[in-house]
Amino acid sequence: PTVTTPITVTGAHIHQGDFGANGPVVFTIFNTPTYVTSTLTFGESFVLTQVQEDALLADGFYVNVHTEGYPSGEVRSQITPTAVINQRYVDEIDNTLHDGSMNPNPVPGDPFGESTLGSTRILSYGGPFAQYGGAVALANRQQPSLEVPGTTYAGRSIYTSFGLEGMSEVLNPVYGITPTQRSALVSTFLTWLDAEQGAVVITPTAEVSSTLYTFAFAFTPGWQPAPIAQSLAGPQQVRWDFGDGTPYVTAGSDTNASHQYACAADNVHTVRIEVMDVYGVTTLGTTEVNATDNCNPTGIVPSGIYLPIIGK
Repeated sequence: PTVTTPITVTGAHIHQGDFGANGPVVFTIFNTPTYVTSTLTFGESFVLTQVQEDALLADGFYVNVHTEGYPSGEVRSQITPTAVINQRYVDEIDNTLHDGSMNPNPVPGDPFGESTLGSTRILSYGGPFAQYGGAVALANRQQPSLEVPGTTYAGRSIYTSFGLEGMSEVLNPVYGITPTQRSALVSTFLTWLDAEQGAVVITPTAEVSSTLYTFAFAFTPGWQPAPIAQSLAGPQQVRWDFGDGTPYVTAGSDTNASHQYACAADNVHTVRIEVMDVYGVTTLGTTEVNATDNCNPTGIVPSGIYLPIIGK
């Protein structure tokens, strides 16, 4: 427009629609007719829902400027988001072996087959555009378990595909996001890397009247580089192996468990416990039980399973 060829802008809207396709109005930027002889500058801010944000990231919004001469729209431009200058791209980590060579029997509840890869995802990017589950951070630390009590790798590592400069520390009340401070994230990583195993002692007691054994354990956390709340200092998860071939039992953070043994040719059983602390560090404990004088000679009824009493 010029002084001699002015135009009247009647409104401007943000529509939802892909390139080359028309779509409905989502937001009104302004709708007051404006006489323009040179340039027109306008702007507005809007709060997007998660669905709208996904559409925006997929280039699914456009701006349409309407004039008296072209009421359906004289200027149209597809909206393309501009990445934050501090980190334009974050790589997504593919933490899965696609040929299945190391994961012939995927663990239930582990759809990405990470249980056999040695590293575990600890941070993921949400949204519909992830190609490999959205993993952006992995941790690797070999932990002893009831299944594999020994370790062969002493290293500890955390890898992130983003830098600290890519972390936003801006509060987002719309989505209820209170961001983790960069210093807090680094501190958490270092705490996990430095945390050590603790010690656990199992004390068995024979309940002769019921041919049960009760097992109590005392857990002492290992060295922890940062103080934590007393409520978190104890075990977070406990798993038992009663040493007679029955399935392992996960018992939350309970400090006691019970078990009944069937009399057999060999009544000496190695009882083991796996205790996980608040940092995910596991500690194993072992004791031996001779159930010769406190076993069930008639066998164990499978239906007699009660928590915290566990009978097999």
